[in-house]
Amino acid sequence: MVLNPNIVFLLLALGGFALAAETVHPTFVGGALGVALLVFGLISVAHLPVNWLGVLLIVLAFALLRGDLHLGGRGLLAVPGIAALIAGGLLLFGGAGAGVSLWLVLLTSAVIAGLFIGGIATLYRSRRRPSVVGEQTFIGRDATVRTPLNPTGYVTIDGETWRATLLEGSAEPGETVTIVDVHGLELTVWRTRPPARYFGRGPRDHAAAAREKE
Repeated sequence: MVLNPNIVFLLLALGGFALAAETVHPTFVGGALGVALLVFGLISVAHLPVNWLGVLLIVLAFALLRGDLHLGGRGLLAVPGIAALIAGGLLLFGGAGAGVSLWLVLLTSAVIAGLFIGGIATLYRSRRRPSVVGEQTFIGRDATVRTPLNPTGYVTIDGETWRATLLEGSAEPGETVTIVDVHGLELTVWRTRPPARYFGRGPRDHAAAAREKE
């Protein structure tokens, strides 16, 4: 058990960041590390005079950061997310003087913001490569299921992990699916080799084509 407010804040902040990163690029190691850090942090919180508003703000911070990634990494939710992290750290144990060090909160928030911005840049550089020669680069190719698709999960292609939505049914890790469309940073896939009419269509077109399938 840790009873140092500064260390408890670090456990919560780093645990939250690890889980947020896991949802973008699942490695399972990062997810397990994030859960472990959060569990240790919450156990310690239970033995300290915590301000639960601070805990909620820290949770909100990483929810906003994850939401910003889902929106394409435009920063619209990242800025209030970092602000919520700073406020949560300062309120966690009744104020900077009585609990977590102000400088530690600011430094930790700056590091997480830097990692977030760096991760976004890397993500966009790697995942926008196909657009150089058009989305047709991926359409029609096979990908390996990384996490269960029910219908949304993650697949791997060319060593990169992508968020994907399966048109019908479900698929388990290790199965092969075919990419039928690309929407920004997300793929639309089919469990078996789809008819030609499915390739390059938007979600609504796919739904209409599925109803026409004999």
